Amino acid sequence: MLDLQPLTRLREQVQPPSYDALTDTARRRDRRAVVLTAAGSAAVVLAVAAGALVAARGEPDSAPAPVITPTPTPTPSPTPSPTHHSATSMTPREVVLSDNAHLQWTAVSADDPDFRVSVWEAVCTWCPRSPRDSRFAHPSFLGMAITKDGFATATYRHTGPLEFEEGGLRPVHVVSPGPGLLLLVDGSNGGVWLVRDDGTVTHEAESTDATPTGDPRAWFVCQTGYDHPPWVNPPIPSTTWCKLDPDANTVHVLGSSWWGMDEIGHDTVSVAGPASGSVRWGLRNQSFDRLVGWWDAGGSRHAKDFGPADASGAVGNAPAGVMSYWAWSKGSATLTVYTSSDQGASWQRSTLPAPYRPIRYYDFKLAWTPDGALLGRQEDAFEVTDSSGNTDLGIRLWRSASGGAFTKVYEGNAGTPAPGYTYPTLTVVGGRIWSKGLWSDDDGVTWNAVPRWR
Repeated sequence: MLDLQPLTRLREQVQPPSYDALTDTARRRDRRAVVLTAAGSAAVVLAVAAGALVAARGEPDSAPAPVITPTPTPTPSPTPSPTHHSATSMTPREVVLSDNAHLQWTAVSADDPDFRVSVWEAVCTWCPRSPRDSRFAHPSFLGMAITKDGFATATYRHTGPLEFEEGGLRPVHVVSPGPGLLLLVDGSNGGVWLVRDDGTVTHEAESTDATPTGDPRAWFVCQTGYDHPPWVNPPIPSTTWCKLDPDANTVHVLGSSWWGMDEIGHDTVSVAGPASGSVRWGLRNQSFDRLVGWWDAGGSRHAKDFGPADASGAVGNAPAGVMSYWAWSKGSATLTVYTSSDQGASWQRSTLPAPYRPIRYYDFKLAWTPDGALLGRQEDAFEVTDSSGNTDLGIRLWRSASGGAFTKVYEGNAGTPAPGYTYPTLTVVGGRIWSKGLWSDDDGVTWNAVPRWR
């Protein structure tokens, strides 16, 4: 049997500590814990440093994993949206330089091919969409570029003041009246605008006090007045010769005795200009299947019917005092040239092999060269397709020397550098022959092309 007496005596000897003693003990433990924690943290830091040193002494087992410092990832900047002068329109510069710009027409100075003018049209892709009833998704705008260094630099102009062909986009023709000047001539409302190589564009005033004298290059064919034949609607403008005075920004118009009209039953404007030294002469639109010429001599107007002709016209750039016409009949292998140097008292007839079969009067133009050769321009001679699949119509130039057969001196589409390119078909300035976008300095034997800008 167990003796429990010793345990009873031990219980009586054990006394619990007082409350105050327990409180003091707890406080001392809290202070000790704080000290031990700080010491432990320091020991960890020392241990890491000691590990780095060990690794440096070549003990791989004790080397810690390499610490990779994170590289901040820069926040990419958003691509800035193109800035435009206006959210609802385009400046002329924006139009011309737009990726979707379409060339409307261009012109070049006969004195300096680096002086050029071009007009472009572009759709404003950032402008608000057009009304629902419009067939265009966005509005389009026009812009003009003027350069005197072949478009290395350019001045940009609005085309709003230019009102070609009752609001159309192209002038009827462009005249190069002198160095640094290009004249834009409208065939509907009679407006004339002078473009200078400094980038200025001026609407010329009109005066009816012209006299047939002065620099031949200052004269150009213009529109004035209207006639209304009973079979024509609307009325069509009459054509005459005008003289430019660039210093006064004025166009002087010749009177009604010089007027002509490109309409059946009417005489066209004189082929010879007022300062050419020639009598007035031109074509009579008797019908489309005969060649009829007219001229003024002895104070009256004369006419001559040269006979049937499926294609015919005046021979341009005739020497002073010379009148000249050409004609071709369907099925004929020859082309006939009629020439008079005595004011129509007599006519010389010559034939030469036709370069091809012309279509009416509008696809073949004929002119004299300074050396007396004949130069022909064949329009729409063939189709040309570029790398983008766009189709253009090419031209051919033909030359006949000393009455011989025509030889082809140019074939291509560089002579039509843009739709509406309106420089005269064949003209001579200072011995240089121009044929729209082409020029020749050797009497038409070889040709150079005005390079396209864009």
